[in-house]
Amino acid sequence: MYRDIIVITLINIVISNFMTLDELTFYFAIQSFAIVLTGFMLFFGLMMIHEYSVAKNIVTLIATILAIAVILFIIFLMATLFQQIYGFIMTVWDEFKIRYF
Repeated sequence: MYRDIIVITLINIVISNFMTLDELTFYFAIQSFAIVLTGFMLFFGLMMIHEYSVAKNIVTLIATILAIAVILFIIFLMATLFQQIYGFIMTVWDEFKIRYF
């Protein structure tokens, strides 16, 4: 599944050594084609493996992306909360040191 993007990237690595700046458009076009091809293969591979219709596959992908976004948001909130708790504890510790030591 990922072999297409790997093969095309390896070809681009070799080709990039012989390209000029004017030919850079072709390089990015080939790389974009590899990314789009990999995306189509992932989409249709997922559709075939799970025996989804196109609409159900799109809905499932959107739901998965939304779930990932929610999980990342919760992780960001937890990291921020722990950072603020750590800052509060350090502030209390500094005040404690100033007052009693």
